[in-house]
Amino acid sequence: MQNRIMITGAGSGLGREIALRWAREGWRLALSDVNDVGLQETIRLVREAGGDGFVLRCDVRDYSQLTAFAQACDERFGGIDVIVNNAGVASGGFFNELSLEDWDWQIAINLMGVVKGCKAFLPMLLASKGKIINIASMAALMQAPAMSNYNVAKAGVVALSESLLVELSDQDASVHVV
Repeated sequence: MQNRIMITGAGSGLGREIALRWAREGWRLALSDVNDVGLQETIRLVREAGGDGFVLRCDVRDYSQLTAFAQACDERFGGIDVIVNNAGVASGGFFNELSLEDWDWQIAINLMGVVKGCKAFLPMLLASKGKIINIASMAALMQAPAMSNYNVAKAGVVALSESLLVELSDQDASVHVV
């Protein structure tokens, strides 16, 4: 391991806190989010905490943006050791009130963003014998009412992670879901 980590959704909240934790450990950080202002604040805080890295605006719904982010990690860091698929959104409503657009938005970011992140970074992770960390939620296991689209997306993240764990077990790459 060369202490190179990628974090999506790093412009605020949990993503920012994950970045600051790894910055204090001396890792080089590649940070992305759709919120440029939030990203700039995160990298400022990372540097203040003694870390370093770079930021790149990236919408996890767009696979070409994730592959460009992966390429930037390769060019700047020579690879990546850990990816944290953290980007996510929260919304809810009773099933009969949710539109199909609500479902599409939730699944596109919270599930397919993780799928696309894994796909874009997998070649580098296999080369470095790295780690995938996918952020899910207790909503994947304990389905609260009025959150069906969120619950389904997060359950999908758990299922994807468990599938990848088995598929990659003989390739020295590890998969974790939180």
